[in-house]
Amino acid sequence: MKTKIQSMGNVKETTIHSVETISSSSVYHTHLANFPSITKLPNPNNRLKLLDQPLKHKTIHYIETIGHPVVAKPRHLAPDRLKIAGVDFQNMIRLGHMRHSRSNYASPLHIVPKKGTMDWRLVEDYRALNAQTIKEKYPIPCISDFTTELHDAKVFSHIDISSNTDLPG
Repeated sequence: MKTKIQSMGNVKETTIHSVETISSSSVYHTHLANFPSITKLPNPNNRLKLLDQPLKHKTIHYIETIGHPVVAKPRHLAPDRLKIAGVDFQNMIRLGHMRHSRSNYASPLHIVPKKGTMDWRLVEDYRALNAQTIKEKYPIPCISDFTTELHDAKVFSHIDISSNTDLPG
């Protein structure tokens, strides 16, 4: 069955040769330092303060699921890896990136070596949760759509996503 839905678009060619962080001596670094709320994560442990903060956008995203909460029993970790996980968890709690939870959901934890280093990375396996997630009718735009809008851009920022990992399904 064919639909008559159409979308107009522009094809633009762009080349990005490299991405660099902003030098601490640049004018951009000074501007970012003057507005710490742009780059500093809010403390999720202070829920009242989070609720009092005005939204800086009009997008609110909810993840809807079907069925019972996804629960996986904890995997056994070797003592050295258990220690690494404990140190990382305590650090994330101290920084306010994570808080204690009594959620009904639990996904298995993996600890994998970071490529080219002797460090370890904590990775959660969300495949079971993803299988129960109701897919968005209008999903978040994909990166290739976003990059076509960069054609005449003059300033590029750098986002550190080095701690995020995706397990292939």
